[in-house]
Amino acid sequence: MHRFYLPREHGHDCALTLTGREAHHGLRVLRVRLGEKVGVLDGEGHRYLCDVETLSRDTIRLRVLEKMFVEPLPFRITLVQAIPKGKIFDAIVQKATELGAFRIVPLLTERVVTQLDDDKSQEKVEHWHTVALEAIKMGEEHRKLAERGKEEAPAHVEGGGAPATAAPHAKREDN
Repeated sequence: MHRFYLPREHGHDCALTLTGREAHHGLRVLRVRLGEKVGVLDGEGHRYLCDVETLSRDTIRLRVLEKMFVEPLPFRITLVQAIPKGKIFDAIVQKATELGAFRIVPLLTERVVTQLDDDKSQEKVEHWHTVALEAIKMGEEHRKLAERGKEEAPAHVEGGGAPATAAPHAKREDN
């Protein structure tokens, strides 16, 4: 069964309408058909079983058959991860989100090859947010990473030796 993401503010009554990116994905990529059963997640723990009611050029109208609430996990996992080179961090965000990570803190350490300025850092955070939204549709945890915990701009950690506790833009001081 295909899953879609629709934020709670779009209303979740007995009918839902997918537009924009989600509708494009359903219409052009997945090619959903009338009468097909699909799932809709709101990122806040609600899951809807729906029936495709109507299809138009840029919208999908769904009829809600069943509404379920998935209890949050009884624990919170924070992943603190140095940013590897290339697109490997995208896969890390995806898998961590699918497994239910509460928060992901990217680190820029002195040995990390990737270096980001403030503009690039914000772009990356937005991209990782999109990756995380796509991942909630694949995993069993139905909450947005941003709702569970803030995606943060990369933290800066300098120095070697013992592990450091990092906060955004924190610098480790050796005593």
